[in-house]
Amino acid sequence: MIPQRSGTIAPDMSHHPSEHTPAGEGPLAVIAENRLGEAGGILLSSKSLILWGICLAALATGLLLFRLTGVADGSGRRPEAPPVENGTVMRSVVKRPTLQTANATAMPYEEALGGPLEESIKRVDYALIQNLLQLGYESDRMQLDHVETRTVSGSDYHFQQIDFVLDESPAAFVENLKPLIDFWADEASLDQVNATTWRIAVLGRPTHQLDFLRRQDLVPGPRPTPSVNGPKIVIVIDDLGENVAFARDLANLGFPVTFAIWPRASHTREVAKIAQDAGLEIILHQPMEPISYPKTKPGPGAVYVRMTPDEVSATVAKNLELVPGAVGLNNHMGSRFTQDAEGVAAVLRVLKARRFMVLDSLTHPKSVFGRVANSMGVPGGTRDVFLDVVRSERSVLHQLIKAERIAEKKGSAIAIGHPFPETLAGLRQWVRTRDASITPVNLATLIAPGAATHARVEKSPKTR
Repeated sequence: MIPQRSGTIAPDMSHHPSEHTPAGEGPLAVIAENRLGEAGGILLSSKSLILWGICLAALATGLLLFRLTGVADGSGRRPEAPPVENGTVMRSVVKRPTLQTANATAMPYEEALGGPLEESIKRVDYALIQNLLQLGYESDRMQLDHVETRTVSGSDYHFQQIDFVLDESPAAFVENLKPLIDFWADEASLDQVNATTWRIAVLGRPTHQLDFLRRQDLVPGPRPTPSVNGPKIVIVIDDLGENVAFARDLANLGFPVTFAIWPRASHTREVAKIAQDAGLEIILHQPMEPISYPKTKPGPGAVYVRMTPDEVSATVAKNLELVPGAVGLNNHMGSRFTQDAEGVAAVLRVLKARRFMVLDSLTHPKSVFGRVANSMGVPGGTRDVFLDVVRSERSVLHQLIKAERIAEKKGSAIAIGHPFPETLAGLRQWVRTRDASITPVNLATLIAPGAATHARVEKSPKTR
């Protein structure tokens, strides 16, 4: 900011003159001194303006040199701002944004979904997608060949082997990718393995293998045939109950989607009825105490580690009554509560009495939900993939393809998303392009066949 010239300095007449005027000096001397001070201020202001002008000129020169010498990203310069395709990418997910079409108050996440390593991996995924777009390739040139679940410090992450089908050598692709990797995930490194393979490591852990193929070298194989007995995938959408329009769009996708509904949202019953009318599965999205509580509040109807087992059970039982048609639950937040075996057991006792199931959203790697559910005989599953840590249609589609590869490897996969426009757009694209050998199913079909027959919706989902 350029310093502003100060106004004329006037004597302070609010106090006795003797407090400001030395003995023997009168009013004229004071006025003369003030005039000299004003002149000095003008001189000082002029010097400051000159200095500021020099600084601004140097800054402009530096920016020009940076543009001229920066690493190219396909547009002739390194990105100065995150490239946005059709949505907002959140490098650190700390708050659930309010949808433009919703009137509800947003409820915050207490942590980056999936943990720091998995979040960084998804940012690398996004950089790879953006690189394809910058170079003019369609997204089908990026093919997820293999996904392997690995563990570091007790947390799971996904190692991906990805094939890129290009019209030329990979050199231009890799050079364009480097500044994008640096921008989106500066904790990642990109290294060449051989002439056609590069490897990406995040925080020193290998996370991606990039294999480059020439299009002319590919031989088309047979199309996969639909299968009802093969790999299965479950799509769960959390945080429902506020946006009725989103719920209607979700119900019209034409394949099974599990609605995870907040118990005390503005439109809980209306959204549950939409799911029931479409023959879709409903579970309670149960708020639970996060590690960052009380700074982060999980919302109404939450359970806390300070509560007695009876209080926990009573709260969960009441919340289940508020969500018509629910056949189980999963956790909203809960990074602290899901580590508390006594509290988790109190939740599971309510589910067991109703022959309901539980899905661990896995908001913390030390969650005991799965272990305690197994010991109590409550049907349970665990989330494999979060779809929308990066809010982008293409990124959501990539996470869905990742879930498909996981399902191929272990027989099933569970993916969780949220009511974002980008998530809905990604699901609509996936409907048209998904692997036909992998069947979308309800959560109960996967983890609890035969359970909760008194509450389960029996109709098949409507198809378009």
